[in-house]
Amino acid sequence: MNASAAEQTETTPLLSSRTRNRQSSLSNRIDSLRILPYVDRFYTQGLPLNGSWYPEGLSISAGADCAAFELLVLLAYKHMLRDLRHSLEDVWEQWSEETKRAASMAELESRIVATWNTFLNVPRSCKEVEQVLWKAHQLSDGSAESIRRTLP
Repeated sequence: MNASAAEQTETTPLLSSRTRNRQSSLSNRIDSLRILPYVDRFYTQGLPLNGSWYPEGLSISAGADCAAFELLVLLAYKHMLRDLRHSLEDVWEQWSEETKRAASMAELESRIVATWNTFLNVPRSCKEVEQVLWKAHQLSDGSAESIRRTLP
């Protein structure tokens, strides 16, 4: 038996401190992200392809923090689209805008479900699922307001 194996007990962490530090660094980076800049970008540029909007080095496969952030951004965008009303006088333009919005909402709903399914495709602990459902993120820089979830 080598010396390091003799020192290990049931309370010895399974992950090295280097792995824990990397996870902590990722979590801190995600915590620094804000929701509204992404929602605004989606509104002006449209919903991007899967994952192409993530900040450098992040993806839903990175864990619960990333999944929570992605779901909050997508749900906040859905909430904004749902409440968006155009006051156009031309009936045809009004109908056209409503049709585009309905198509965007359907695509967004599909993306939200796909994101949740991608997260759940990997075995998750109850703590990880709770983290996704209850993690709070600030809406914007300089704002004390944060959101945990956005109900449809």
